[in-house]
Amino acid sequence: MALQKAKDAEFAASRAQIANKPQVTDNNAKNERILAKLEETRAELHFKGQIVYPPPKFDLSKFTFDIEHAQGGRHPHNVTEEDARNFIENAYFAIYSLKAESYNDYGKGGGAFVQPNHKKI
Repeated sequence: MALQKAKDAEFAASRAQIANKPQVTDNNAKNERILAKLEETRAELHFKGQIVYPPPKFDLSKFTFDIEHAQGGRHPHNVTEEDARNFIENAYFAIYSLKAESYNDYGKGGGAFVQPNHKKI
């Protein structure tokens, strides 16, 4: 119980730190309910980061694809650039990581990692 409270406090602190980051938000009641459910699920699964709903939209035309990460290494994801771009464009929500300054966009087809400051997918 104490560990969960500490994790929740850590998350609240990180959320407060990124409050000034540009975010896409829609304050209507439906979106607030969806966001609350996503936050609840994130906490249950012990994911770190801030839920962003709806996910931010990026102009991916100038982003590069990190093929070594996506298809190589110890845990290859076997994702093509087309797949990754499609996942981002059709994402339902994202999780923002303050530490990595990145978004993990998730949707029905899969997920993709986006680093807007480095223009990388």
